[in-house]
Amino acid sequence: MHIKNGITVALQVLPIFPLLEDHGKELYSVMEKLSERADLTPDLKQGCKAYMVQLQKRITVRPYLKHEDYSAVSPFY
Repeated sequence: MHIKNGITVALQVLPIFPLLEDHGKELYSVMEKLSERADLTPDLKQGCKAYMVQLQKRITVRPYLKHEDYSAVSPFY
């Protein structure tokens, strides 16, 4: 149940997270490993693969930032 909830939340926040390139790559590899687990039910495997597909689509719409380009402080303050 925890895995399913985590995938659901991850899909909902996908438009804004991950923002940095290494976070996106790490999430993709974690989902890939998770989807290959033998003890996972088919619906959870499908959820992992759906997240991976959405993550790949998001890269084309909103590319990741590199650490050098990221500024946590807004220039308006």
